Amino acid sequence: MTYRDDILKSLKERDRFTSQFSRIVESYVSISDSLNYVLSRQSMGGGGSVDVSKDSQELRNELAEVYKKKAANDELLIEAQKKVRELEKRLTEVVESKGGLEHEVKELKIELEKKELELQELKTTNELLNDELLALNMETQSLNKKFVDADQERVVLINKIKELKEKEIEYMNEFNDKEHQIRLQRLRSEIDDATKPSSQNSSRRSSRKYSETFSTTSTFDSIPSRCEYKFECDGNGEVNDCVWNRSGRIFYTGGSDKLIRVWEPQANAPPILKAKIAGSTKAINRLDLHPDSPLLLSACSDNTVYLFNTDDKRRRFAFTGHSDKVMAARFIAQANRIVSGSSDRTLRIWDINSGACVRTLMPASMCSDVATCNRGIASSHYDKWIRLWDGKSETPYHQIKMGGKITSLHLSTDGQLLLACCRDETLSLIDLRQNEIVHIYAADQFRTSYEYCKCAISPGGGYVSAGSWDGQLYIFNLQSTKLEKVLTGHDNSPVYSLAWNPNDGSIISTDKKRTACLWM
Repeated sequence: MTYRDDILKSLKERDRFTSQFSRIVESYVSISDSLNYVLSRQSMGGGGSVDVSKDSQELRNELAEVYKKKAANDELLIEAQKKVRELEKRLTEVVESKGGLEHEVKELKIELEKKELELQELKTTNELLNDELLALNMETQSLNKKFVDADQERVVLINKIKELKEKEIEYMNEFNDKEHQIRLQRLRSEIDDATKPSSQNSSRRSSRKYSETFSTTSTFDSIPSRCEYKFECDGNGEVNDCVWNRSGRIFYTGGSDKLIRVWEPQANAPPILKAKIAGSTKAINRLDLHPDSPLLLSACSDNTVYLFNTDDKRRRFAFTGHSDKVMAARFIAQANRIVSGSSDRTLRIWDINSGACVRTLMPASMCSDVATCNRGIASSHYDKWIRLWDGKSETPYHQIKMGGKITSLHLSTDGQLLLACCRDETLSLIDLRQNEIVHIYAADQFRTSYEYCKCAISPGGGYVSAGSWDGQLYIFNLQSTKLEKVLTGHDNSPVYSLAWNPNDGSIISTDKKRTACLWM
């Protein structure tokens, strides 16, 4: 239906509404004509004036009624015309709105066609993706099956590797034991020959051989052969460090339970716990004993270094000033001071008597360990540098680059050699007289156990050792760098620390599961 049809329909509706007034208008015209006719006859003749007057009066009355009806009809007509105009206005608005809506309908139809095309494309793409998903699911199932088979094969291979590794360790230990026995027999034979009466030249030769043998300190450094006693340290968490006293009759352990434990080895029994030293508020990271007095240092994660008296087990000082956990602390015996290294990238030197910090050094890297010698201080850091300080200057007098992040340091008895354990799975020996690396120690299965894995040099200076992530202790010959022995006993728990007994060559080691092993 077009707008012309709408207009025609409106006009027909108007005619139908006004047709009722057309008869009234026609009657009015007819009466008016009759009245004019009668009046004209009256003016022409005089007879019948009474009747004419009467008829005229009736006509006037009837005309008045017609006027009234006409007036009423006029009002109705005006109202009807007003309504017609309103309807025409509304019709115009509807026509205009219809035009706009028709335009919108066309646009919507175009958009609908586009959406239908997009929907069709999406359906096609969805079908392709479903096909690809089905193919990927099938491939995933196949790969999962292969993975399960490969994992089972891996487990079998790992078990075989473990068996071969255990056999290799047993064979190597047997070989080292035999070699050690041969060396001892040779030494006894040479000693016997040297004590027998002979010619002066023979005596000199024997004496020279004995002297050479005696000068090889590794001959007199014994290597433990087995874990004699295995025991649990009280408390919870890791045992981070252990240390022997000077006599070798007492050792100390400290860890995440905030207590220092004092142990005494027994002749034919496990070590007994003699005492517990309390005072730290967080984990203990490093221990150190004064060489000439009953003093014990504890470097802790509460940003503090504690000084204890081992005789009365009382705390003497708390050295505070670091802004992060203290990783290590050592005595500087000659100066009656201590040095501490922290994760706050500072080294601090403290006076034992006053407890005051007398100097702060800024290495600009987190410190993992410190060591002290006659020449000064050695510090190890996360940036792979070992820094050597004289304690007087604000900067190190020498720096040594290592192959990985350094976990710990250990100084030889004579103070001339420094051992460093690194995260590149190696131990490095530094000659402090030359300030350079002289030996590097490594093994196929050796892996540093964690960020602060401890290392050690034997008291006689013949061997170096460190714990591994798989619960084993690796012992290397200091001069030849040969792997002398692998000690197994920590049940695959990472070994955190170890210490050689200064007198009998036994070793105490601790691990992540608060277990300690005494090796003899």
